[in-house]
Amino acid sequence: MKKYENDCCDCAVDGYPCLGSACPLRHSLHVYCDVCGGDFTDDNDIYECDGKDICSECLVDYLLDNDYIQKADLEKEVEE
Repeated sequence: MKKYENDCCDCAVDGYPCLGSACPLRHSLHVYCDVCGGDFTDDNDIYECDGKDICSECLVDYLLDNDYIQKADLEKEVEE
């Protein structure tokens, strides 16, 4: 799931002070795994499947549970 959170993006530098809640960059996009709920905003370890955002840790189980792959297919990959 992708949603915007009211987070500070730490864009303030020496000559540009923090504007607090008035900052136009304050609303940052967060990406959450639709299976485990983990926040993967700073990580490219998220995949889209069936319109859902799924992290790599949950992806294989999701594919197995929804009959996209079979356990035997995974075992063949390991043997080769």
